[in-house]
Amino acid sequence: MRGIFNAIIEVLKSIFTAVISFLPDSPFKSVFSKLNLDTNLLGYLNWIFPVGEIVSIFAIWVSAVLAYYLIMQILRFVKVIK
Repeated sequence: MRGIFNAIIEVLKSIFTAVISFLPDSPFKSVFSKLNLDTNLLGYLNWIFPVGEIVSIFAIWVSAVLAYYLIMQILRFVKVIK
């Protein structure tokens, strides 16, 4: 039985790998090459406008809001609050 599951997983893995191999490396390569941007320019922009930190803070904020709403729904279901 375990061999059947392993075979199915291997087939799915090979199908997934084949589908992924058709995708390009980066969809933005052609855009950046047309704009003729210097690669350091994006680093400087990230230093001024830290995108990574903004995305992290936004993800934490969304998680906190979702947790709040989930807890409120659970408390309403249990009839602790109205």
